[in-house]
Amino acid sequence: MATPVRPSLQSFRSDERGSVMIIFGLCLFMLIMFVACAIDYGRAVHAHMRLGAAIDASAIAAAKAMRDGNHTVAQAKIIARTFFDENMPRNAGKYTTVTDWDPQVNTTDGTVTITATGHVPTLFATVAGIKEIKFPKTATASFSTLDLEVALQLDMTGSMNWPDAKGRRKMDGLKDATNDLIDILISGKANTNKTRIAMAPFAAGVNAGAFAKVVSGGRAKNGCVYERRSNVADATDALPLGFDDLKARSDVTGSVQDCPLKNVVTALTDDKGALKAEVAKFDHSTSTAGHLGTAWGWYLLSPTWSSIWPGSSKPAAYGDKKTAKALLLMTDGIYNTIGGVNKGDLDPESPARARALCDAIKAQKITVYSVAFIVPTDPPGAEATLQYCASGSAKFFKAEDSAGLKAAFQAIAEDISLLRLAN
Repeated sequence: MATPVRPSLQSFRSDERGSVMIIFGLCLFMLIMFVACAIDYGRAVHAHMRLGAAIDASAIAAAKAMRDGNHTVAQAKIIARTFFDENMPRNAGKYTTVTDWDPQVNTTDGTVTITATGHVPTLFATVAGIKEIKFPKTATASFSTLDLEVALQLDMTGSMNWPDAKGRRKMDGLKDATNDLIDILISGKANTNKTRIAMAPFAAGVNAGAFAKVVSGGRAKNGCVYERRSNVADATDALPLGFDDLKARSDVTGSVQDCPLKNVVTALTDDKGALKAEVAKFDHSTSTAGHLGTAWGWYLLSPTWSSIWPGSSKPAAYGDKKTAKALLLMTDGIYNTIGGVNKGDLDPESPARARALCDAIKAQKITVYSVAFIVPTDPPGAEATLQYCASGSAKFFKAEDSAGLKAAFQAIAEDISLLRLAN
């Protein structure tokens, strides 16, 4: 008897047993390939990050060597390679080949530029014809293009005569800290950078010294000046002419306190001896017109005031690509004095003026640092003004004693001097 063929073929065609296994096998293969390629990609990303960090470190190290003025171009290149080898981690270095290593030292524009290409062989992507993943990296550090102009707002108020937590007079701590900052910024090492420092001691007013008559329209007889006569110019660096000039003692009324009679403003200078001679004169005075210290720190850096300052102290123009400007604000008290009169620690006017000034200063690309030196916490809020004024949280420092103030000034000086990656 013959077996029907048609029903058997139909049964075979409709039999789906085993198809699920085929689909599962294909999916499993694709999953394995995806995971494998992810491993290759992860290795490449890790190597890319490590290579970037290593050439960044080597560029900065070579630039610092050049900036110190004690190394040749050839020596700087050796230093760059040494730092690269130390900073390329072994785990990434095991599977990364670096080619096209090229350190370039440009003494014309004062930069060190390092390029390199990383190669990571693939483990699994070879199946797809990808044998390696390569990536070029470049880092540039500057060593001599930027001059520095730094102004210091320094508190000469009565509380600076008080002892810190360790029994040391705060004013003596400020003298040490300021001298350290001067030593770091004006190191005396041969380089192409010009570094100038200005100082604005303040208390209830500011002693403008030889500049007092010109900034007050001839009215200031003892050097002491206060706020602008015109409120319109309060938060500006307008030239002090007409009603934009500064008030003298004869322009203010009430229980007016003097400025620091022993401590006058110092215009920008690179004369370390002259700066330290002024530091030696630091002495305590009256109340805290912190906004005036901030204003004068700005005036000392302002190209608008160039006609006020002598030739060697004239500030560079805003936006000058060869000059970096920085302002350090330091106080141990609550801003509470307007027009030479102490208005009380809860009066909001001096802090408000300081904040408006800081906004305008930072708008001119001046980097602002601030230091709260054993600032009172009752009433609260004194720290907040300094934090607001700083160019970011990393630029704000707290010092709980004279040693802390010295450490803060050192850190600020080093940060000002720090070579930044250009790209």
